[in-house]
Amino acid sequence: MFKKSLLKKVAATAATTALLAGGALLAATPAQAGIQTWRYADYKTYLTDFGTGTSYVGDSYDNLTSSIKVTSPANYAVLYQNRDYGGAKTGKFYTGAPNLAQWNFDNMTSSIG
Repeated sequence: MFKKSLLKKVAATAATTALLAGGALLAATPAQAGIQTWRYADYKTYLTDFGTGTSYVGDSYDNLTSSIKVTSPANYAVLYQNRDYGGAKTGKFYTGAPNLAQWNFDNMTSSIG
């Protein structure tokens, strides 16, 4: 019974995290989520979760990220300046980064690998 209830909650959470951005439907499902994005440094003003393999964060989140947390199931995150993993990129963040300005990457994220 507990497992069935948990699965329903996970499915509902995945459905509610789907968003329409830039004409494409993006969804961070539990299997691929794990990169929490924050609007300001030091984890202030939560934006949304993404997973590795996000070729575009969407118009609503483009160039807004100032801090990230890496949670399970993601092992690490690499942030890219442009869509489709183009432009400048960061190294691998294994736990996150409370202030992307320290990495010269504040408000520059358009895709996440």
